[in-house]
Amino acid sequence: MELERISVVLRPRAPREALDLGAALLRANAAAVWSAWFAFTLPVFVLCNALGVLLGLPWLGLVLVWWLKPLFDRLPLYVLSRAVFDRAPGWRETLRGQRQWSWRSTLAGLSWLRIDSSRALRLPLDLLEGAPRQQRAARWKVLRRRITGETSLLTYGCLQFELVLFLSCWLFALLLIPHEWRPESLAGFFRDDVQVAATPWILAGATVAYLAMSAIEPLYVACGFALYLNRRTQLEAWDIDLAFRRLRARLQGLGKLLGVLLLCAGALPLSVRAATASVDVPKPAASNLDQVFGPPAGADRFAAAAAEVYRDPRFGGERTVRRWSFKYASAPAARAQPLSFRCWRACWRRCSRVCCGWG
Repeated sequence: MELERISVVLRPRAPREALDLGAALLRANAAAVWSAWFAFTLPVFVLCNALGVLLGLPWLGLVLVWWLKPLFDRLPLYVLSRAVFDRAPGWRETLRGQRQWSWRSTLAGLSWLRIDSSRALRLPLDLLEGAPRQQRAARWKVLRRRITGETSLLTYGCLQFELVLFLSCWLFALLLIPHEWRPESLAGFFRDDVQVAATPWILAGATVAYLAMSAIEPLYVACGFALYLNRRTQLEAWDIDLAFRRLRARLQGLGKLLGVLLLCAGALPLSVRAATASVDVPKPAASNLDQVFGPPAGADRFAAAAAEVYRDPRFGGERTVRRWSFKYASAPAARAQPLSFRCWRACWRRCSRVCCGWG
């Protein structure tokens, strides 16, 4: 699977958020989905109702169309599975592409798996992966884990939506029928037997049911496909895999750029060397003190030069000074400490007693 070309943001989502993703996918590719849907299902609907009328069972067409839902679900899944890679096929390509998928899973869906409540999630697993039966069964146990409730809720919710659309169309038509043309009761209309009801009314009901199914069934398949993508993202870390693939692509592009720069850097000294071989390059200017003043003199040479400078009369020359000093120097006298306030008060009292006779 070419994850680099996928147009959906892959990240772990909650199941209800994944259902919203499926609805968004269907809205983005509505024209491609419903064009392929009506191109295949409308002739089948006409044939089933014609067969029912010929057999004298007008209701048979409605039952057959409802039973063939797993066959019709292949069309929206084919369109959406290609559309997530930015390539929504046309209705002709969708019809031709049905030969690429196996029909065993579809036959199973039309027989013992017809009332499976997880059909929307099982459909991408059977048709898109194409794994052997045992491997597919093992993957199905892992794939459906923790989302069985959401898939069943999706199935029953879409079935209720179809029923609501079917009844809404009939109630709206009933409001438009004049009062004198309305039947006295529903039981009187059907005469307690569906076969006795008028064939045009049954065909009209089948048409309304087909339109309701055409409105809801692609949404059912799209939401199941989004649950499938989300579940595989959680199990196989598609988002991390895609991030590493994009990082590798960026590093490969950076590596090519660095290779070009290294080639240019390697070719630059060769060109400079060829230029210096043919043109005389002037001597470079001095860049430090050693090049200006030469190498530093040794320690002996510096001491001899300093002694010669000191002997020069202009600098005072050399002289000898003699003086006497005590061999044993006396210790310095202790520094007198300032008298504190208490000492001054004691001295004042003593002087007062001696001089003035104060007690």
